[in-house]
Amino acid sequence: KSDLRAEQAQVDVAEVSADSLALVTKVTITDTPFHDEPECLSESRNVLAAGVGRQVFVYDRTTTTALKGHRGTVTSLSFFTHLIISTSQDRTLRAWDGDACVYQTYLGSAPLTCLATSASSRIVTGSADGILRVYEWLPQKRSCVEMITVDTEGLLPLSITFATSSILLVATASHLCVVNVIAGAI
Repeated sequence: KSDLRAEQAQVDVAEVSADSLALVTKVTITDTPFHDEPECLSESRNVLAAGVGRQVFVYDRTTTTALKGHRGTVTSLSFFTHLIISTSQDRTLRAWDGDACVYQTYLGSAPLTCLATSASSRIVTGSADGILRVYEWLPQKRSCVEMITVDTEGLLPLSITFATSSILLVATASHLCVVNVIAGAI
């Protein structure tokens, strides 16, 4: 992690393809409100979101917006359609539209540690107890469609990513698990 406690920080947003790495834009943050280092970052369409402490800071080319509402450290962020999805150690998932929280739900008894969104309508959260929760996120309905316990030998799920529309990669400090979301199999 870099030290963002200085008065000015710079974040490079890169675009990666099979054969090249190209710098797309540089986001310079002046008079940063960071008192702590960011726990997580997400970028989409020249907008950068950073989870710092209990807040999500959203940076575009001209403005900085602080999204407040989590009661624990923000642990993961993802852009999903026009929304920003955040999870926190307070066991909540929140959806933000602009500067407003438009959806909030409490998930389980363990802190949320990671999050993945698919190009379709799925959101998956991982929690400190090793449980993945798979959500269908439709305009009029949001529901947990599956809970999968991942054997991580007591290690926290740190990162989730969709390899395909139904296959997840779940990383811990020392393991990589492959999970079939449709079948719930590992």
